[in-house]
Amino acid sequence: MSTDTLTPGPFDAAVSYGTAIRTTHIEPARRGRWQWTRTAPLERHRFSSGLFTVPPATARASGPGPRFAVGAGDTGRRAYALPAGESLASVVLSGTASDRDWPAVYRQWGMLLASLHSRGATTLDTAPPARARVQEWWAHPTPEDTRRATARRSFLDALTDSAREHLDDLLAVDLAAARVLVHGWAGLGLSVQDAAGDVVVLLGEDVGCAPGEYDLGALIAQSVELAVFSPPGTAPSPTLVRDALLDGYDRPADRQALADHTIEHVVRHVADFAQFSDFDDGELPRWAALVNWLDAGRRRLTE
Repeated sequence: MSTDTLTPGPFDAAVSYGTAIRTTHIEPARRGRWQWTRTAPLERHRFSSGLFTVPPATARASGPGPRFAVGAGDTGRRAYALPAGESLASVVLSGTASDRDWPAVYRQWGMLLASLHSRGATTLDTAPPARARVQEWWAHPTPEDTRRATARRSFLDALTDSAREHLDDLLAVDLAAARVLVHGWAGLGLSVQDAAGDVVVLLGEDVGCAPGEYDLGALIAQSVELAVFSPPGTAPSPTLVRDALLDGYDRPADRQALADHTIEHVVRHVADFAQFSDFDDGELPRWAALVNWLDAGRRRLTE
C-alpha cells in the first residue's frame, strides 16, 4: 500500500511529550505521513556525532517489510517523516493493543537489529549514550536534588546483594569493545506500524557500540515491564514476543548476556525517570523487586 493513501491515525492536532533527556513533537499527517521532531534540550545529552555514518538499514532488499528511518537535521534536532502518528508503546499503554500481531512486530524488530548488527565495526568508538547515563546514576547520587537522591538510594537499598554486586560488575564493562553498531535505545516507543503492518524504527539519536544483546535485552526488558505494570491482559506475553524477536534476529545470541542486558535496561529505565522525569516514589520498590526477580533468573542460568 502506498504511504500516500494511509488512513490518518488518532492525532488531528500536534502532540508533544518528553523528559529532560529528549522531547518529541508530532505534527498531524500530510499525504499519509506524520512529521516527528525529536530534540535533545540539554547539551550533555546531544545526539551522537556519528549519526550520518549510519545509512538507513533495510532488513529486506526490496518489497514491504521492516525498515529504519534516519532523520534529517542537525545535532540538536532531528525530523522524521513516519507512516503513523502513534508509537507502538502508546498503543500498548492506551489499552488498544489487542488488535496487533505482536509476535510479527517483534519479529520485524529482530530482523532490523540483525541487519544493523551485521554491519560490524564502525567509526563510532563509544558505547550508547544511555549506557553513560546509567553508569553515572549508579555510581553517584544527585546532590542538587534531595528527593531524587533519596529515590536513588531507596531503590539501590531494596536490591539484593547479588543484584547489586552483579550490576557493579556489568556496568564496569566497556561495551564499545564489542565494535558492533547498536541502536542504543531499542523499544516500542521508537517504532511505528503502517497500515500494512510493516514496522518502521527511528534510528540515530542513541547509536553506539555494544554487543548485539544490548539491543535485544532492551526490547525484552520493556516487554517484561509492560507485562508486570500494565493491567492484566493488556500487554503482549513477554515469552511469546521474546521468542519472536530472536526468531527474527536469526543470529547467535548469548543467553547470559541477554539476561544481563535485560536487567541493565530495567535499571536504565529507573535511572532515567528518577533523574530526568517525574516519578512516583511508591513505585520504586516494585521496580527493585523486578530487578531482584530477574537477577534470580539470571543466576539459575548458571546453575
